[in-house]
Amino acid sequence: MKLILSSCDFRNEKSQKVIMDNLPYPIDKCKLLFIPNEKATAEAISGSVYYDRMQEFGFKNENVYVFDHNNPDKFRNLNIDVLYISGGNTYVQPC
Repeated sequence: MKLILSSCDFRNEKSQKVIMDNLPYPIDKCKLLFIPNEKATAEAISGSVYYDRMQEFGFKNENVYVFDHNNPDKFRNLNIDVLYISGGNTYVQPC
């Protein structure tokens, strides 16, 4: 499994090249768990915004999981190729 940590992501040409060069498979074949940054809302996580973004980069929607910190057990034991942690503060302070 590959780990992507980026504050620039695929919209930055240099960052995109490094990411693409290090994926284990062609991007449309990679199974991805995307962990949004601290700005993620429940609506965005349950909606299509992150799926649309990953599809823009070349991932297939059926291969994308968007992590929901309110339901972490749903994401245990996934068969993924890439763990993509979005830039920003990905740590969520427990209530």
